[in-house]
Amino acid sequence: MRLSAVALTSILAALTSALPIDNSAYHDSKTAAQIARTLLHRESLTALATNTGDNVPVSFVEYYADCHDDGQPVMLMIDISSSNKNIENGSKASLSIKVGDHQLHDHVDPHYPGQVLSSTAGSPRVSLRGKFVPVDVSEDISLRECFSKRHHDSVFWFPGSKVHSSHWTKFEVEEVYFVGGFGDRAYIGEIPVEEYLNATLLNTEEYASLFHKQSSECR
Repeated sequence: MRLSAVALTSILAALTSALPIDNSAYHDSKTAAQIARTLLHRESLTALATNTGDNVPVSFVEYYADCHDDGQPVMLMIDISSSNKNIENGSKASLSIKVGDHQLHDHVDPHYPGQVLSSTAGSPRVSLRGKFVPVDVSEDISLRECFSKRHHDSVFWFPGSKVHSSHWTKFEVEEVYFVGGFGDRAYIGEIPVEEYLNATLLNTEEYASLFHKQSSECR
């Protein structure tokens, strides 16, 4: 049985209206910038998208860490990886990060304003567009310490390893597109890059009561 467009629209509207009312709803880019920065800081896995020489888009999961606490992730790039080769050949790059993008051993706070708890579609995700820039070699020791806290196995391919030739690199953010969840309760759209870079992390205590209310309503 096929459903008409009108019927499908009605069903989707009914499902949306049945979701718990979220008192932490927001529709401003300033709050979105805070959430995007917090999301990147909490998580540690990203889908890195590049283009091949034939201009075919490819995407692979990569490790990262917000080692400089500035919303511009540090990554450990393997020299022979296809992503690195594409970048060396002039490919543009973007990163995408969503709630849950972290190692299994990590305990990461999954709560955000405007979120529908336990719904990937109703939770924040962000797309960052920019370029990779070199990291000063003097930072090697501090980056090893930072990175290994988030990615225990990464120590085996740190720069100088016999396993792989690798190097530290930083993703310099130039554009930010944010989807906070469902549009009736969260911001969706571009975030000015300066607003993103200057944003502070969320004060979890400030939203604690709202998070508790969300959890209770979603049970």
